[in-house]
Amino acid sequence: MSEKSRSRSKEEVDILKINEGRLTCYVCGSTPLIYNAMSNKTIGDLLYPRKRTAAEKQSTAKHNPPEEFRNSVYKSATGPTRLVIPAVSFKRALASASLDIGGAKRTQVERLVWAIGERIPVWGVPRLRMDVVRMADMKRTPDIRTRACLSEWACKLDLAFVEPALNTTIIANLLSAAGMIRGVGDFRQERGAGNFGQFRLVNDDDADWHRIVEQGGREVQEEALANPVSYDEETDQFLVWWHEEVKRRGHTPKGFKNLVSKSNGTSLAEIA
Repeated sequence: MSEKSRSRSKEEVDILKINEGRLTCYVCGSTPLIYNAMSNKTIGDLLYPRKRTAAEKQSTAKHNPPEEFRNSVYKSATGPTRLVIPAVSFKRALASASLDIGGAKRTQVERLVWAIGERIPVWGVPRLRMDVVRMADMKRTPDIRTRACLSEWACKLDLAFVEPALNTTIIANLLSAAGMIRGVGDFRQERGAGNFGQFRLVNDDDADWHRIVEQGGREVQEEALANPVSYDEETDQFLVWWHEEVKRRGHTPKGFKNLVSKSNGTSLAEIA
């Protein structure tokens, strides 16, 4: 073997060591959280599109509030909660906040920060909320959208990041700012019109955080999904009208239990 070959065989490669920082954040909702998961009906139309005839549209209801309510949330088969939220929602919030708050560039956050786990448990009691919305078509056609809304909610978020490019102070400041100016979920602060999904960072001994966790776990959420309760009086009015119209057309509305309208006292308890 030549002297040059021996030199190459003894050559050592220095691998750059990248340090990984960790930060555990306790998050408490400042404003209600509206879920916006894609419904099974929408997914089905994307996978296997089918154009309904005019007769089919007339004979079937366009909306089923109980079904749409349950389909609007992200669910977990195991864990401390039935409801979860994609971890990427908080990463996007961090990246968006970096555009308005100094400390790190958006490209840095997108590359050098990640949330531990694919989905994060969310504590809180979901209520059925119905809103008038505008569709994305040219005419901005009005429609009614049914989603789950949590008046109070909390979660625990574990973030990882690359050091020393980023540190715990930068990440905590960005997440705190994201909770105020960005938010998560639907109709959130970032979009300008609504201010839902805002959150704040709290200590691990925060009384509100522990109260929400104790009162909004898996069993409570399962019951709330099985037997929906309306979120507000406007939703009551929509539900009463829907209930009466479905019965008028000769169908049996299902999905509610022990629900009483706050607006006019109409009992919907017979809907089982």
